[in-house]
Amino acid sequence: MLDWKHLHHSFERLWSKYRSANPNPEIGIQILRHAMDPEKYSKRNVEKEVEAFRFPVDIDRDWQDITALRDAFNPLCDLGFSADTPAESVYQTAIQVRLQRLDDELNHDGAARWFYRGQRNHLWDAVPKIFRNLREATESSYDTLLEESVQRVRSIIARMIRAGLAKDDFEATAIVQHYSPELGVGTWLLDVTASPWIALFFASDGGKAGEIGTLEYIELTEWMLFSNRGESALGALRVGSPASVLRISNQEAFFLQAPHPDILRELSNRKLYFHQQEGVVFESRAFERPITRNLIYPTEDPTLTALRELPSESLEAEKLTWEPTASALRAPDSEAYIPIARALLGDEADSRPDEWKRASCFDWDELLRQLCRLHATVRAHRGELPDYVTTLHHLHRIVLYALVLGYLGVSRFLNSCYLQYCGDNLRAESAFRQCLQEASPFWAHALEDDVRWPEASGR
Repeated sequence: MLDWKHLHHSFERLWSKYRSANPNPEIGIQILRHAMDPEKYSKRNVEKEVEAFRFPVDIDRDWQDITALRDAFNPLCDLGFSADTPAESVYQTAIQVRLQRLDDELNHDGAARWFYRGQRNHLWDAVPKIFRNLREATESSYDTLLEESVQRVRSIIARMIRAGLAKDDFEATAIVQHYSPELGVGTWLLDVTASPWIALFFASDGGKAGEIGTLEYIELTEWMLFSNRGESALGALRVGSPASVLRISNQEAFFLQAPHPDILRELSNRKLYFHQQEGVVFESRAFERPITRNLIYPTEDPTLTALRELPSESLEAEKLTWEPTASALRAPDSEAYIPIARALLGDEADSRPDEWKRASCFDWDELLRQLCRLHATVRAHRGELPDYVTTLHHLHRIVLYALVLGYLGVSRFLNSCYLQYCGDNLRAESAFRQCLQEASPFWAHALEDDVRWPEASGR
């Protein structure tokens, strides 16, 4: 296997050098990319490009390092983009993050396009810690067990606020989340970060040979749309980063508030995959702020010292401003999808005023309710149906179809949005027809040509 840690070090040196060698950084990035590609560019090709741009670098001096990267060209292009063909090392993934420009890509608002989460094992669900132990319990005991866990968090938070360690409930909850091993309690927050490099540290820390780690990169605008700005079961994005709390500020951390793990999985976020290697954790001094274990977990940490000095007695604390419910432990029903569908419809209606005017004849409250009943039923039959039709992106597609092409009728909708994905798979088609029977009386006969969408009153 290639020495990916050394390759990453060489690549970062060249990336920084070439990017800063011209007032337009894109020129240097283009030249380096071409130099790394042995299939399209010879050394002479690269030298001509350097001459054409009058680019102030000595290719001969860099060519040994560039040659090593040219030897890694195929695995950089072919590995890491699925769990079946993971990258050879977390350091290979770090190079791919740069090459894909994930670290500096901006959205249309000029903000960072992505935020990130590292996961040590790609088979694990992204579940807030407070829910993990409860998922094995019987459904009838969810509420009681969750209340007991929340009460422990309340008590710690009450002691923290009394000691002046946090200004409000959420800031205290964020601190508890980041010091949960020392405090012996989990919260309903899920950690994410603005830095792919910090996410790679967490994705590889403690990795075991045979496991496949992941870097999940989540599009900010997409998250805000599907989460209905925090009003859906995907949870809100929450920022609680007092500069004095080193673990939070150093990790560029923020949080997802109690996202439903099943619905989070439906979002089908983009991921890069890599083989874990025993004892290999992503650390690098190539960045302006070096990624080290001491950055992530500072050895001199005033917050940790203060938490250890908190009184140990349990307090009967009042309810917090926001607390989770056991609904995040139960399979999502159609009601969980309605806020998401409403947000999707609102976004599409704003950008398609003509289609929205034509579709105003529909009773959209009832139509969305029926679409969500169908989606929830299809999701419950995942494994029997094509994966795509069970995702939130497909929920988006069916809302959009109803808006733009709903006038073609319900039967056409089902054929275009579901049956065509079943293809010649008779078992999948049979499973989908069963979903129609289970979803609601409206869907039971929806393949018949005379079934119409619910219409607004007075139409």
